[in-house]
Amino acid sequence: MPRQIKLERVLVLKYRRKVAKDHTIRLDGQVLRLPRARYAYSGRTVEVHQRLDGSLVAFDGRRQLALLPAPPEPRQLRVLRKT
Repeated sequence: MPRQIKLERVLVLKYRRKVAKDHTIRLDGQVLRLPRARYAYSGRTVEVHQRLDGSLVAFDGRRQLALLPAPPEPRQLRVLRKT
């Protein structure tokens, strides 16, 4: 097998999901969030890999993104407006 093939990227279930404005995605009833970074992912489509051990990882092209559980209260994810 060629060295450039990474089995952890091949032997997975792959799902494409659109990132919501609050940097969350939905997968099988779960709401997961992407940490805020230099890049704005809202509106973009990412690929979520479910590995054989059940863990989830998201990718934007080759860039691996962390997935975190979303807080139970959606308002915690929204930016507060200045008054």
